[in-house]
Amino acid sequence: MSRTRLNPRRESPRIAFTLMEMMVAIAAVAVVSVGLAAMFSAVGRTVSGGKRVSLLNNYAGLLESRMRRDFEAMTREGFMVIRQQWVQKVPQETISGIPFAIPGPDSVAVDEEGRNERPRRSDEIMFFTRGNFKSARQPLYPGVTAESHEARVYYGMGQRMIPDLNDDAYRMPRVYEKNLDTTARLGAPGGPNQYAGDWTLLRLETLLVDQKTATSAAAFVAPGNLVAGDTDWQIGLQPAVASVFRRLALMPGGAAPASIRFDSGLAATKPTIASGIVDVATSNLSEVRMVILGMAAAQSGMGVIPDNVNLGVAYPSANYIGTSYDWSSSPAAAIRPPTPESVDVMHSWMDQAWPAQSATARLTGTFYPCSTDIEDGIRVRYEPQPPDLLQVIKDQTAGAYQVGYQRADQLMLASNNLLPHCSEFIVEWSLGMPGSDGGMPGTSGEVAWYGLTRWRDLNGNGIPDGNDTEMVNPYPFDSWGVPRYLNVGYKRLDGTSQTHPYTERVFYGYNPNPLSSVLTTYFGYTDPTFRPPRFNANGTPINQQQPTTPSVPWPWPRMIRVTVTISDAQDPAIESTFQFVFSTPEDPGIR
Repeated sequence: MSRTRLNPRRESPRIAFTLMEMMVAIAAVAVVSVGLAAMFSAVGRTVSGGKRVSLLNNYAGLLESRMRRDFEAMTREGFMVIRQQWVQKVPQETISGIPFAIPGPDSVAVDEEGRNERPRRSDEIMFFTRGNFKSARQPLYPGVTAESHEARVYYGMGQRMIPDLNDDAYRMPRVYEKNLDTTARLGAPGGPNQYAGDWTLLRLETLLVDQKTATSAAAFVAPGNLVAGDTDWQIGLQPAVASVFRRLALMPGGAAPASIRFDSGLAATKPTIASGIVDVATSNLSEVRMVILGMAAAQSGMGVIPDNVNLGVAYPSANYIGTSYDWSSSPAAAIRPPTPESVDVMHSWMDQAWPAQSATARLTGTFYPCSTDIEDGIRVRYEPQPPDLLQVIKDQTAGAYQVGYQRADQLMLASNNLLPHCSEFIVEWSLGMPGSDGGMPGTSGEVAWYGLTRWRDLNGNGIPDGNDTEMVNPYPFDSWGVPRYLNVGYKRLDGTSQTHPYTERVFYGYNPNPLSSVLTTYFGYTDPTFRPPRFNANGTPINQQQPTTPSVPWPWPRMIRVTVTISDAQDPAIESTFQFVFSTPEDPGIR
């Protein structure tokens, strides 16, 4: 008997995606995923880029703030020198590859991949300030340190040593180090300063402390304790240079006198600023002025130039100041005269105040060597971090003073570092005079800036070429190549008025080549190219066409313009450029 199923249940069909629907769904998910990934990546890049821009802006802001405070504290009781210099792998008189064959032999890349290869500037500026200053070195004894109200301030690129922990000169900083390794120059192939992204802008603050009035160690030093007392080479138990002028800092010959540092077992050799670990000079602004003007006095018909200062010569006496000078004639010459005149002597001594010999004064048509053992292109030593601080701290054989000194030496090597990854530093100056219109109406009135020739990058290719125009030239030429001299008026003995032009002679000493590799500009006290009145033996004027005034001021810039380029630490090829303008002090009048 068969069974019949009552009310049979109907089978419902299975619900599923077709192959086409699956493919569409997967594609949609993939598109959404890619979109989300791109969005998050863009957000990440934006945040990263924002952090990079913020960091670079912070660096630039700190630099501007620091420099502005220094310029506000600047005093014209000292002098100012600006050196504009193209970085060269082998220093020479002219720069290779400027302006058209770029990249050329002297082009410098920002990193080891050879990116952003181009000529780069590493300018320097040095001046004097007034304020409250204290040595950056850690005190050897609590409360005993060097302090002053006068200082020499320097901005310029530093120079690292070739890293080698087996080399004591690298590992243990030496107070007498001159940093003369030419293979470590800026841009030198194979050296630690080859790539611009690794450069660091330094700020050196050298205290001027008069040894005769220093009281930094009075509370510590027992009467008659010559080892711990202040001397020309030691202030506040810390090393000092005997002068801001490199040549005079080595006088007299022989070893430095006894001191705490040398008594502790370290070498008894005279300190140098180029070592990067000394920030005190036993000098003052009056002595600085005395050297510049006194060495130019007409004793031998040409004054005293640095290389003629033997190690037994004493400082010029104070009564040189205010006496008659061998005033030079005013016409500019293509080169300096065969016999240096007072302006040449002043320039050469101002050059002696650079912390290291980055270049030399140009006398008699050649680069004048101030010392036979020093080549151009040398900079002050620095390191990103102390090279061997741990070993100094661990040393159980050294005495307490020696450990204290060496620890301070290690820390000082990084204390002058102001701006890391500074791939270019340009300093230009202006007298505040407007330039010409260059035949283009509407362009007159722009302030004329002076320095090594620089071009406007009109086509945005990052290099100067035939399509670009000049924006800066050496004085007196404006950006259109038109000479515009600054003049000062004065009265003559006959009652008439006359003007005195400030020529290239007073600022440079010679007519510079705009394509030179280096150009140094000097700003001193009174203009040595101005001819004062001369008198007969009976006191009567030689003629009535002479000026009534014995001197006119040496003109200083009204403004200083700093252009700085900073390379990103993570991606050096990303470079950002910033520009700042600073004012200088007003002329205080003839002193």
